[in-house]
Amino acid sequence: MAIFGREPVLNCNSKSYIKLGWVRRIRDAEPLDTEESIRRYVRCQIFFMLGSTLFTDKSTAYAHAKYLSLLRDFEWIHTYSWGSACLAHLYRAL
Repeated sequence: MAIFGREPVLNCNSKSYIKLGWVRRIRDAEPLDTEESIRRYVRCQIFFMLGSTLFTDKSTAYAHAKYLSLLRDFEWIHTYSWGSACLAHLYRAL
């Protein structure tokens, strides 16, 4: 799934985690000259925020790839219950 404009680099040990450093480099290199490049930038920023702030794990260097599917349609992002998802993630981590 190349929602960042290129295929994500997955963790060697686990194929379901994406390096947040890679997402940050992609975000910072985005030219922001077209509507699609702005969307890619926003997807990178939201994914980075999901992995580093909302749904963190012990390493804080990786984010689970399952959140990529949530970033496909911008028209639906505002309808998701992000607060409930954060609480569920917190309770599961305890």
